[in-house]
Amino acid sequence: MIYESPDGGKTVYARERGSSNRVLIRTDDAVEETKKLLNRQKRLMKIVELAETFPALNDQLKKLEEIYLLVKNEDD
Repeated sequence: MIYESPDGGKTVYARERGSSNRVLIRTDDAVEETKKLLNRQKRLMKIVELAETFPALNDQLKKLEEIYLLVKNEDD
């Protein structure tokens, strides 16, 4: 078996010699959390884009922004 890590040991793959098929052996939890966070950010950006054409979604987004401003104690 050959063990490879494209990110310095945070994620480790194993493969048979001469094969390109890799099997995930180990993943750093921080890497997984970062992936989840990035996916969530992408979803939120899509929600913002869709809110431009869906009034109900836009209304909910405005309410969410109001709550955010209250929690963060910020003004527009």
